[in-house]
Amino acid sequence: MIRFEELQMKIAESAKKFLDFQNMQVFIEQYSLERETRLFFSLPDRDFSHLYQSTASFTYDISQTEISLYEEEFLETDSLYQSTTELTFTIDFPSLRGYPDIDGLIREIEDEYPDIEPILVIKKVFSPLNVLYEYELIYTYEIDIEGELDLDYIDDIFKEHRDILNFIYDKTFGYLDLSWYGEVDE
Repeated sequence: MIRFEELQMKIAESAKKFLDFQNMQVFIEQYSLERETRLFFSLPDRDFSHLYQSTASFTYDISQTEISLYEEEFLETDSLYQSTTELTFTIDFPSLRGYPDIDGLIREIEDEYPDIEPILVIKKVFSPLNVLYEYELIYTYEIDIEGELDLDYIDDIFKEHRDILNFIYDKTFGYLDLSWYGEVDE
């Protein structure tokens, strides 16, 4: 089984090939030692690309952490062991002004990238003047952590993620609410 630290480094290396790598956070639960890594990215070489951010995260549960820390003899005795982990992507949409149809955009993404099953999260933000909406797109991939890690598969995941971010950028850039970010309205 691949170690937690090795998996996070391989994922980070692959992500750097396709995206601007911003930050990495590692969380370790104090009592169970469950581990989670979150990696933060933005689009490379685009105007206001820092507004199009995404996060990739994966977790090792207590059983996976124990096996990755010790010998592989635990594989034979641990019936709760799962040989995969989910790599979850969250895309934070920038503040948009008057975008006509977010649900339509999600359907276009589903049509363009049929292998993912995106979930749209809509958050209402109440302000004194009006109601604002924040959007997140979430989807996951299964990664086999038993045996050798398929680096080409990881590269394909991040290439597709970059393409999805670019797709969202192309569809929404004209609707960026730049005044929200301190820029002057045109």
